[in-house]
Amino acid sequence: FDIVSLVYFYAYFMTNQYIMEIKKDDVPYNYTYCIATNEQCKLAKQCLRALAMKIEHRENDSDFIEIVAPYYIETRTETKPCRWFAEAKLKHFAKGMRHFYDEVPAGKLKLMRQEVQYCFTTRYHYYKARKGDELISESLQAEITEVFKAICPNLEPKFDEFVDAYGWNP
Repeated sequence: FDIVSLVYFYAYFMTNQYIMEIKKDDVPYNYTYCIATNEQCKLAKQCLRALAMKIEHRENDSDFIEIVAPYYIETRTETKPCRWFAEAKLKHFAKGMRHFYDEVPAGKLKLMRQEVQYCFTTRYHYYKARKGDELISESLQAEITEVFKAICPNLEPKFDEFVDAYGWNP
């Protein structure tokens, strides 16, 4: 490769990691969309809310959707960024924790389960994540790792698998 080819490849890669094809089925139920155009918002091309709005909707889709208020869009500037911005960039999520506690000593098991549950907003979300029905963000993975280090310094959490997906709700 010559330097020019590498520069083009890098630019292509960096651009395309943002905009993969988003399908209607990928968008969470009751998601907040954004109607900002590329002219109204410099980040619209990289925002999941704006990209989701551009997806072709089917006849049996709901007649009502939640959107970011148009007057809010008009007030955004470079110094006042949008609080609804959801970056259209793939993130590395953990999925499932079915064998999470297999190596935890019996004497520390109750405390470990309790502390890991506290990392989640509710027990409901903990159990959904444990079964693999809810993805675990990188920041939550780091928080869980800290719990493991504090209780069993020689163990690391073992998630069932890892997936790259969009973080729909930042």
